[in-house]
Amino acid sequence: MVSAYQTPSGGSPPSANNPCLTVRFAGLRGKSTYPTFTWLSSIASLQSIPVHLSNAANQSDGLPIVVSFVVYNIPGRDCSATASSGQIPTGDLEQYKTQFVDVAVSLLSNKSSNIKLVLIIEPDALANLITSGCSESATYPAAIAYAIAQFSTLPNTTIYVDCANGGLLGSPVYEGKIAPVYQDVMNLAKSINPNASIRGFSSNLANYDAFDGKGICPATEKCPLLNGTYNGNPNIDENLYTQSINVAFAAVGLPTRWLVDTSRSGRIGVRKSWSSWCNVKGAGIGERPTSNPASQVDAFVWVKPPGNSDGSSVAGSAGADPHCIPSNSLGVDALSSAPTTGSWFDKEFVMLADNASPPILSSSSTSTATVSSAPAATAAQSGATPASCANESNCNPSMSNGNSTSHSPSLNWYYAITSKQMSNLNNIAAQPITISSNDNDDTSYVADDNRPIVVDDDEDDPFQHVAVKAKADVAMDTDADHPVSSPANGKVDTECSICMDSWTSGGKHGIVSLKCGHLFGRGCIADWITRSGKKARCPTCKRAATTKDIRPLFAKNIVAIDSTERDRLVTARDDAKLEADLARKEIANLEKRHANMVLLNAQLQRQNAQLQQKLNLVNMGIESVEDESTPRPEESREYQYSANTPLTAASQSVRVLAYHPQENLLLVSRGSQANNHGLLKIKMDERNRSEYITLHESVIRDCQISPHIPDVIATASMDKSIRLTSLRTNNEVHRFKCDAPLWSCAFLPASEHLLCAGLSTGSLVIYDIRFHAKPYLNLSNRSELGGQGRGIHSLLGLGNKLLGASTAGVFVVDEFASSPGNVRCSRLETEAGTCTSFSYDAESSSCLATWRSPANVGGGMRHQVSVMSAGEDGQTKLSRDYIIELQGAPTSMTRSCIFSRPHLGKPVVVCARDTGDSGITTMGVWAAPENTSLPPRQTGQDCQLNYREYLLPGTNTGYGSNAPSNTIMDIIRTNHPTKDTIVALTPSKLHFLQWK
Repeated sequence: MVSAYQTPSGGSPPSANNPCLTVRFAGLRGKSTYPTFTWLSSIASLQSIPVHLSNAANQSDGLPIVVSFVVYNIPGRDCSATASSGQIPTGDLEQYKTQFVDVAVSLLSNKSSNIKLVLIIEPDALANLITSGCSESATYPAAIAYAIAQFSTLPNTTIYVDCANGGLLGSPVYEGKIAPVYQDVMNLAKSINPNASIRGFSSNLANYDAFDGKGICPATEKCPLLNGTYNGNPNIDENLYTQSINVAFAAVGLPTRWLVDTSRSGRIGVRKSWSSWCNVKGAGIGERPTSNPASQVDAFVWVKPPGNSDGSSVAGSAGADPHCIPSNSLGVDALSSAPTTGSWFDKEFVMLADNASPPILSSSSTSTATVSSAPAATAAQSGATPASCANESNCNPSMSNGNSTSHSPSLNWYYAITSKQMSNLNNIAAQPITISSNDNDDTSYVADDNRPIVVDDDEDDPFQHVAVKAKADVAMDTDADHPVSSPANGKVDTECSICMDSWTSGGKHGIVSLKCGHLFGRGCIADWITRSGKKARCPTCKRAATTKDIRPLFAKNIVAIDSTERDRLVTARDDAKLEADLARKEIANLEKRHANMVLLNAQLQRQNAQLQQKLNLVNMGIESVEDESTPRPEESREYQYSANTPLTAASQSVRVLAYHPQENLLLVSRGSQANNHGLLKIKMDERNRSEYITLHESVIRDCQISPHIPDVIATASMDKSIRLTSLRTNNEVHRFKCDAPLWSCAFLPASEHLLCAGLSTGSLVIYDIRFHAKPYLNLSNRSELGGQGRGIHSLLGLGNKLLGASTAGVFVVDEFASSPGNVRCSRLETEAGTCTSFSYDAESSSCLATWRSPANVGGGMRHQVSVMSAGEDGQTKLSRDYIIELQGAPTSMTRSCIFSRPHLGKPVVVCARDTGDSGITTMGVWAAPENTSLPPRQTGQDCQLNYREYLLPGTNTGYGSNAPSNTIMDIIRTNHPTKDTIVALTPSKLHFLQWK
């Protein structure tokens, strides 16, 4: 039999003396305690894991026990929303992985073998990706996939991934989008850990959707019509939603089991719209936690306890989301006087308890009977509502008296009732309940049932049979971020917890203890054990007990020492250690930056001294501030051949270069002896070391680094696919299949979700990386792109524009609309012959297009430099600057390069140069001198350009030997802060020219 872990008690509610709450607390009493989920919502909260695991092991008596957690700290959490934004900055996957997930896995791995873990992963994260597509959500799939992969390494662990609710994702707008996103996350998780798996999904967390909506939806929404058709959201409750989405999940091989939060789903149709999510007026507690309530549902749970605020209703305060402020222009239906997120909210709890369905209060307890001057204890025992409850403001005294609501992470409901009442309630099988909260809407899980529940050892479904322990005191969750005060408030116990009479030093009510250490009156505990028979247990901790375990204590005074303060200090110490480690890392980073700044400062001081010297000479009337014979340090430098690195690959397989500036990493496409193709990863500062990763089944024609997730690259291949790959793990993120071989690819810096692909047929295909079922746009047979059969060999994302070139010429896509017919494409440049290369220099706004002349006009090469600008109508245009004409042409589509280099020129053109029939491959560097204005080239007019030619070592210089090993395939410039290098790729070598 498996029991459910009861979290440690502690804390005092902010409104313990509020009389109108008493009967409502009492109404939730029953036969069992409710175990809770622990919310891991910050890095510091991870330090509570060992405490919970240790407590669970002590509670279990060696039997199986379930401990549940919610993982809730994704980078840019909840799209950085006002009420629920998180700790880790947007896009900081590394911090999420190393400082949060990895640490959590390490701490959870130290659990006892009898502990079973249940985890809910990142509430609302993937739903935000699907619905809003906020910029923060770009890294959500990678983060969740990593969490699933790592937590799957833990034994006896069941994982559920959150899937929002029917009000958010049930609309037909998202049909066909949900399952692919979750499938991609699981595929990515399995690429990290082949054994990664999940049990199912969670829904309605902290939300107000009913499980059975009885055909009613929010007032301003459109419900299904009686004839079965609909004009709106057909999934008006969680039962319909989970069944509907299971069809799509099953089709792609995803599991179809659910956890459903029913803590606020008791009232149907009270909301104005699906978007009402904050402290909704008229809501009520829903179905009690129970296992297997429906064929697709593992359990009803209370992930967020009634009484925890969704957000502040005070405009301008912390966590004051517009949906929480009743007086704003949205016309929301939220309660007033609400405190900040996660704080206890008396008025909301009273409302939820009064509106509960099934009811929790008897008819007498919800009456408006007046109890004149009666204390709270009397009102609770009589089952009547105190008179002070008639005034709504009295239900939230901490707000009405001008004081802010206490922001305690754990609220012990027992302290709303006197200790005498509490004992009486427990002795009549009262039902204590557990609450946990924190700053980030962190809530608790309740696993109770109205019927007998027994748990077997079915590891797949930890909620199939959960045994609920009877308990005489309240189980409470704590948060490492917010330690709580002593539950005893410094008082010394003097009464037997069974009969509430005072202990004596001897006789029938003398003090005795059981072997577990809990104290009782001798006669009371003896009678308790005798009546219970063989199933007797300690009334406090529920450990097995017999009359042989009764041990008399002889002392004049017995005082229990409260260890709450010690536990708080231990937690604070652990937090301080973690903060110190982070501070040390930050100091190390700052020291590195300081060293770099010292070097930069020294360099700037030297330059300042030189400039000051020149200024002094000018002030003295000297016309020439520098002797012509004095070498100018920067201007005297040039690109010099420095090294080469041999490549071992089939000559026809080496094709393109790419450079990753953050990692100072060079990527070279090549084939292998196994007839597959991939990338060679070479560190620029360790060129003798490399790593090869297999990516495609045919030649790779293009490779691009993502500007949004630097860890991810895109590769376009002749095997008719474009693949996204993680450079850190070398794992595939996703692969898009096309109808023809691919020649090029590009990301759009201003549209983080779009990926562009150029095909050999002349088609341009744009994908939304969030949805993989079909392309976002498919532009084919467009004359602006070159037309059918004119392959697109170059693509470049520039803000929200896409520059590109096919064999027919250069084009630009200025706008991306919802349909191909509305996309604005323009042809920018065309010449006689074939365009073979296109590149762009952002610093000078210059473009370089390389054209191969037809054989009947000489078969030479023309490198045309143009300046890009915006016309009066806002459309992009190119203005010709100059042309470099060469005799002879390379035997393949060689890529050229254009960039700016201070003291050399703006721009600088680098390209391959053949010398006719000699077979000698050389590389030329042309530069327009800085501050020189060159008019457009006229026919017959020479261009005033500086020129340098380089013969690459190791090439075959024999005449007539046009071997493939001589051909320069690609040229790039790697502008690292310490080294400025031109890299040329030939099938047999990498050649490096360094600025020095």
